[in-house]
Amino acid sequence: MIIIDDFVAEKIWRPLKESICSDSFPWYYNEHSAYEGDGIPQLTHTIWDTEKGPMSDLYTHLLPVIQCFQMMEVSKLGRKKWIIPEPVLVRIKMNLDMKTENPIQSAFHQDLVPSVTTKDRRTAILYVNTNNGCTKFDDKKSIESVENRCVIFDSDVEHSGVTSTNDRRIVMNFNYFVPNPFTI
Repeated sequence: MIIIDDFVAEKIWRPLKESICSDSFPWYYNEHSAYEGDGIPQLTHTIWDTEKGPMSDLYTHLLPVIQCFQMMEVSKLGRKKWIIPEPVLVRIKMNLDMKTENPIQSAFHQDLVPSVTTKDRRTAILYVNTNNGCTKFDDKKSIESVENRCVIFDSDVEHSGVTSTNDRRIVMNFNYFVPNPFTI
């Protein structure tokens, strides 16, 4: 797992966040968050789908964000490696959880990418706003929702969203696979 604060440059991030957080941004109601029938409603906005391509005008504004994955390097075992040598997007989807009186945790789940059978799948969560919600992982780690923070992990890692009690919680999920991966 890799955690990067200030993932997107401020000049790109600020207008993107303002658009997403505006009153006119289109959100779509879902009866569930992690699994059908889980009873935790959520608003979503799908930006990219591997079978349908771009599904939102926001996609073109996200191209610099996608390039952040390509340009980011990590030192691993003394060698520098690209996080996504040649990213192959599967899905980009945003989730908005409304502020709740008490924190509500969704079920642990893996992000589903049924059209990709390779084990070399990655999930990146980019936090759009700061709030007291979080993402929990099956190894008991918890990542706080901090604006412009990105957490990248293998897609088979179980994780769960926790609602915020002080503000809405907005995250952007990137699901992709890497042709020449290394273990995160």
